[in-house]
Amino acid sequence: MNHTLRRVLCLVLVLFTLATTGVFLAACQDPSSSQGNNNTPNTDGTHNTTDDIYAAYNIPDSLPARSFENDQFVIACQDENMLQFFYVEEMDGSMIDVAVYKSVAAVEGRFGVDIYAYQAPSANSIKNAMTTQDGSFDFAFMLDVTASSLSLENLFVNLYDLEYLDFSKPWWPAPSVKALTYQNKMYLGSSTMSYLGLGQTFLTYFNKTIFDDNGIPYPYEDAFNGDWYMEDMIGIAEAFYTDTQGNDIKDAEDVYGFIAPGGFYGWFESFGIEMVKKEGDELVLNAHCTEAYDLVEYVYEMIVEKDMGYIDDEAVVNEMFAQGQSAFIYGKLRVAHDVFRQQEIDYGILPVPKLNEDQETYYSAYTDRFFVVPSTSVSGKDAQDIGFILEALSAEGYRTIYPAYYEVAMQGRYSKDEESKRILTMLHPLRVIDFAYVYTGDKCFTRSLVTLIAEKQSSDYASHLGNGTSAANEKLDELMEKFKELN
Repeated sequence: MNHTLRRVLCLVLVLFTLATTGVFLAACQDPSSSQGNNNTPNTDGTHNTTDDIYAAYNIPDSLPARSFENDQFVIACQDENMLQFFYVEEMDGSMIDVAVYKSVAAVEGRFGVDIYAYQAPSANSIKNAMTTQDGSFDFAFMLDVTASSLSLENLFVNLYDLEYLDFSKPWWPAPSVKALTYQNKMYLGSSTMSYLGLGQTFLTYFNKTIFDDNGIPYPYEDAFNGDWYMEDMIGIAEAFYTDTQGNDIKDAEDVYGFIAPGGFYGWFESFGIEMVKKEGDELVLNAHCTEAYDLVEYVYEMIVEKDMGYIDDEAVVNEMFAQGQSAFIYGKLRVAHDVFRQQEIDYGILPVPKLNEDQETYYSAYTDRFFVVPSTSVSGKDAQDIGFILEALSAEGYRTIYPAYYEVAMQGRYSKDEESKRILTMLHPLRVIDFAYVYTGDKCFTRSLVTLIAEKQSSDYASHLGNGTSAANEKLDELMEKFKELN
């Protein structure tokens, strides 16, 4: 049985078995027939049913009718764990797995294509395929720092040159499109074709039981009004430290107001702080900005100066929160599904608070595996056709995979928490990737909180900057020159 026929038969079975649940609503609707959409999901907090959630994400794309006459498009993946987030050969019965399968099948059926994905042996094998045009794939998913390094070798297409990619649509998070663009060039793509980036989105969880026991109102209203600030969170968190062992040592057995993974991923960008700014064609080091100093002081106060906060390995703090040992945790959305959903904890979701009143909007940092399109076709296909399929998969992922992921994440202890659902919907278009980390690693102080707080327990940010500013500027000069040479 060929690959496409197997997909069709399995899809028929899935639609039959799920027809009474409403889960398949989005995939069954003609995406070009939606009326009254404004390209943003509903954020009024009225998602009372599965159908409501799917309808909110049923945004039409602008792709024309077309048939590729069963042509096959092949996707290579560098990361062995990447495939499951956008492609499955067979379903395991979970809602997410079914949604991923349906998303690809919908694109195959609508445009007469056969989608196939595989794990490449290594990053070098992907690079070699690009240089030899061996026909093995059409586009690839790669680790962030690997992809950025190869992009500087003129190996990838500028995504702005692909006419079918519509970056005004919600399946392209606007802050990330802006962040990954420099000199009107963007070589690394992050969209809703895959749900990895969604699961890797950082936000704030709070323990409802702790709030209830202490008569503290849930901060939802402030969050919805744009008035949820760092000082508000600290004001709540500072009251809850308990040395449960009585040993005068802060450890994983104690109770805290705030806990977080010690890697400090995404902190600067979650507070709207760009460590590197783009001023025209210039890259300017921005690590000396007042906001960065303020954030360092806040984190030092929470984790070092006062007893309210604690950092440890991600698995440790996730388990601590699941056991009711903190009022707040800074963590990834995937933890709601992977850990908290299965625990005896009642919790809600909030944005990462604003740094201060000068910060105009919330942000949610996330990490992703980027897709890249070879500048010289590996398979012989036209880059515009590849771009067409990328847009189709991204749009269908938004309509089908994302609402399913939200629905699964919201199941369990807080399935009736409409406010948390509204927060998640509100944060989707505010998700951001950090240009400085992707293209400079830790050269431009993106890992400052690890060095200062986790390693040195210091707030001397000025000395920290002084030790690395020259090297950071050299890196930016080098990067600017390389971008000028790219097509």
